[in-house]
Amino acid sequence: MVINETKWDEEILTDLFNDRDVQLIKNIPLSAVGRNDSWMWFLDEKGQFTVKSCYCKLIGEYSTSDVGFWKKVWLVWEAVGLKEWSQVLPGEQAMDNFKQIFSAGTKEQSILVAVLCWSLWNRRNKWVWDKIDMSVFGTKAAALNLLADWRKARMEGNKYKPVVSSRSRQWKKPQAGWVKINVNAVIFTATKSIGIGGVIRDENGEFLRAMCKQETGMWQVREAEAISLREVMSWTKRHGFSKCEFETDSKLLADAFNGGQGNSYFYSIVNECIELSKHFQHVLVQFVHRSANVVAHSLARVSHSESGLLKWVNVAPDFLIDVLTYDSI
Repeated sequence: MVINETKWDEEILTDLFNDRDVQLIKNIPLSAVGRNDSWMWFLDEKGQFTVKSCYCKLIGEYSTSDVGFWKKVWLVWEAVGLKEWSQVLPGEQAMDNFKQIFSAGTKEQSILVAVLCWSLWNRRNKWVWDKIDMSVFGTKAAALNLLADWRKARMEGNKYKPVVSSRSRQWKKPQAGWVKINVNAVIFTATKSIGIGGVIRDENGEFLRAMCKQETGMWQVREAEAISLREVMSWTKRHGFSKCEFETDSKLLADAFNGGQGNSYFYSIVNECIELSKHFQHVLVQFVHRSANVVAHSLARVSHSESGLLKWVNVAPDFLIDVLTYDSI
């Protein structure tokens, strides 16, 4: 690194490493605040080594085509209220049959197989613990009865299920005397960079300022979102706002800022955001749904076709007019 600066010494990097390694090193986010060097596990969001994350990496779980299959299995199993799937570990041949059923079968067939598995597991437990032997017909009947009861309960529950208004997920004005700043990040895989967008609006919902910029480097989504909050927070601080509500559509980021702890790239950037927040009189960082963060998302995407930092003051750019109008309704 350059002495007394938070940037890599590219001349030294080029002398010591090959092109691939240089790019990987330059992609490591550097902390703007002083902190001691420490070990961190890059496969875990908190930087902590776990056997599970190591195992998943070794078997290629993150890229295997079986991921979709297992997600479907879990969703079906959870949908019928039976989470004991981890207790049912069939052999290799049976596993192939399961994959065929859940991949090619209908939703109804998948659900039926799920409850039959639970009934078999329940039958096994009754024999092991209580020495009660259920017949094959009894096992099937128990599964079908369970499925019928679950469907009836679902139908009864849906009668009283509250309707979620789309308005509840729309952008809302900040409290009196505050400004609201929406932030977002977009990953541009082709150019190995991320786009950052931020917009400031007052208590009346009026547009005050907006910015967007492109940052070179390939990061995971969580790091990209944290970098966007850091950059937008720094930009906001320079303009003298003291009571600020920051909104992000990354729940992981909002939770980390409001009390999460970890030792990873992600948390090092979050800690920078926390340090920046001390320069404001009052700061809130909150999670919102993507539908309430469309303006910031639009700004982040625009940065892909522009270079450098783009800024707008008091007058919004044309491409934001429609989404700003929708938010103000």
